[in-house]
Amino acid sequence: MRQVKLKLLIDASKSSAGFTLIELIIAMVLSAIFMGLTGYGLSVMTSKNQSAEVETQRRTQLNRALEYISEEIRMARTITPATGYTITSATPTCAVATPILSLTIPDGADLKTIVYYLNDLSSCAKNQTVWFKPGVIKRVDLGTSTSTTIADVNGQELVDAISNTAAPTCTSGTISPATGAKGFYVCLDNPTNARKVELHLRAKLSSESSALYEVSSQAFSRSQ
Repeated sequence: MRQVKLKLLIDASKSSAGFTLIELIIAMVLSAIFMGLTGYGLSVMTSKNQSAEVETQRRTQLNRALEYISEEIRMARTITPATGYTITSATPTCAVATPILSLTIPDGADLKTIVYYLNDLSSCAKNQTVWFKPGVIKRVDLGTSTSTTIADVNGQELVDAISNTAAPTCTSGTISPATGAKGFYVCLDNPTNARKVELHLRAKLSSESSALYEVSSQAFSRSQ
């Protein structure tokens, strides 16, 4: 009977002796793998959330810019292509400016001139501009000035990440700019003084993707 009790005690001491070194190493390796996979999954999820947030912001900014320009078109007394204007002293110097749209808007007893243009930044290095490439839409208020020369430094940035891919032709009306239309262009029902304007904006949603987001609208002058 004593031998049986002694054997039970020995067996019990063996079962409670703890993990062997090999078992501990295996457990540590499995834990490290699990933690690594968990960290990678969290990193991927965070990156996707950030990308989705950036894309949402780009869509919001583009729609706001579309509505802003559309509202000024509605207030305009005259609407023409901005072909008669020259943008000088591009900032940065790597930018290529293309005048798009000219508006004259009642300002009290006077008429002020607003010019919209596109700065193509695709040739600029990353450290040359704070704006998202390829392009940025800019607006300049000339007041009552009749000068056709615009210093780029006076332009106000409206929205960036504008596409530099070739734009489709207008289904009707006259396109502006007449050549080299890209992510910001308009279709005018009358090139000398339009009343209806089709406004088109296209932008990249993220720097990692070539996918484009396009918004369009029609605006009618109410001041003519």
